[in-house]
Amino acid sequence: MNTRGLAIIALCVSGMIIYALLALAGERRMNTSTNQPQKKTHDFVMDQKKQMEFFRNLMTLKIGDARTEIIQRLGPPTYDQVGTRKEDNKFIVRSVTYYIKRWDRDLVNEIHDRRVKLYFNQEDLLIGATSNIENYQFDIPNGTVSGGTSIGKFLEKNAQGKK
Repeated sequence: MNTRGLAIIALCVSGMIIYALLALAGERRMNTSTNQPQKKTHDFVMDQKKQMEFFRNLMTLKIGDARTEIIQRLGPPTYDQVGTRKEDNKFIVRSVTYYIKRWDRDLVNEIHDRRVKLYFNQEDLLIGATSNIENYQFDIPNGTVSGGTSIGKFLEKNAQGKK
């Protein structure tokens, strides 16, 4: 074999060795579906004291409360979105979302995220709510609870019905 052939083989072998060393040095657990490093913690977790205050205030909210009042009591939401139809831009519903735990700032993660979502009509009055937070899970579909009913009373009533 000539010198040029040996040089090419040596270059290829050294490249493979360097690649293997770099791969070992930077080895991390990877998410097989996205080839991204697997996270082990949430991007955001609300402070424990703020969580207690948030839940205390949340339980006093009533169907029919104004959005501005609710934001004064709960603080600014993580997201405030107005839903409209594509065809004619007609109002559908407004929702505000409060995250207690958020896995990733840029993605919704239904498994790891913990949040409360409040729904408002065109007059900006509370008409429904959902939560996937342990000990505070509820789904109050729009229009199924009479005005003036607090979220706390709704949870109380449903807990008694399950016994």
